[in-house]
Amino acid sequence: MRARVAEERDLALLGDIEAAADQMFAPLIEIAHWGTPPTGRKRAESGGRLFVIGDPAVGFAHVTEIDGHFHLEQLAVHPDHGRRGLGTELVYAAAEAIADRGGDSMTLLTFADVPWNAPFYRKLGFEVVDPAPDHLSSAIAEETRIGLKRGGPRVAMARAISPHVEARPAVSVIPIRDGERGLEVYVQHRVHTMDFAPGVVVFPGGRIDPIDTANAPEVAHEDLDELAEIWRDSSYVSNSDDPRLAVRVLLATGIREMAEETGIQLSPPEVLPWDDWTTPPAFPKRFQVHFMVVHLPTSDPRSPRNTTTEAFESEWLPVSEVLDRGNGGDLQLMTPTRVILRELAHLGSASAVLGAHPDVTPVHNDRAGVRPRPTRKSRLMTEG
Repeated sequence: MRARVAEERDLALLGDIEAAADQMFAPLIEIAHWGTPPTGRKRAESGGRLFVIGDPAVGFAHVTEIDGHFHLEQLAVHPDHGRRGLGTELVYAAAEAIADRGGDSMTLLTFADVPWNAPFYRKLGFEVVDPAPDHLSSAIAEETRIGLKRGGPRVAMARAISPHVEARPAVSVIPIRDGERGLEVYVQHRVHTMDFAPGVVVFPGGRIDPIDTANAPEVAHEDLDELAEIWRDSSYVSNSDDPRLAVRVLLATGIREMAEETGIQLSPPEVLPWDDWTTPPAFPKRFQVHFMVVHLPTSDPRSPRNTTTEAFESEWLPVSEVLDRGNGGDLQLMTPTRVILRELAHLGSASAVLGAHPDVTPVHNDRAGVRPRPTRKSRLMTEG
């Protein structure tokens, strides 16, 4: 689902959405003194911009302006629709709107220790600001007045809005295998000190380095033609002076990152194209990530291990478990990871994944369209 600017018909739903979202705090902190949330009408009349998601709306974001500074005053998603990336989509919409207005940052106030508060925002590029910016003094005073701090420490957070940051090309490799509990993936748990996606679950990978061009592997001519066709819509490949060299560089990056981060040495034919996602605009750091799949069955003598300082742990986990723990809040998943895992879960086995040959269409703004995707053979038949 995509966020949109709130309309008149949405306003009547916002109070109930916020009230339902507030109940998620009840098992953790005392909320009886919070009172009834403001109505959507009251929010609209107070100024700022309201964004909603769903039709009818199931979540909203309210962005206000305080002394020339943009502030995310409220973000709420109905619990029945949680853990689906809707809150992330709303934050992206707010960031894009702020960038369009010429803003260079967005602030918010939130609970420091509630999993879907500060840890969630940190994943989206927000950082704690201490002491809080002066323009938030009245908002902090109001929180004190209504007793929000009784529920635990509150923090001010901010993230930069960078409207013209170019996405840096990168590669992420998804190791898969069949396990006792179904299809498994090898994942990394990123350390919490990383400046991009701290604490989240990812697949091995990283950005393209100059050495990857020098180490671009030789690939059979017919295979290179096929790879260039598969990645034809990638901006990194299509904007390259030599698309065939570009796809060889993608392979070199994937192979290098797997060796550096898992100790596994791969050959080019093992690494299969899978997906292409670009970090939404307005982020201070953006990447265009080319996802690839590699099959490492339990019978393979090569065993990946955690050899990177960017992750505090790496392990094989069933796809279903990663998704369940992500839904439950135990693991933090970025939207591309969640969408890819759902598609892998639908396929269900390593053989099905290896035989899928999905049509690789670039995804922007974390809006993936219909999944599972058609095979490349389907596209060729349609075009023929």
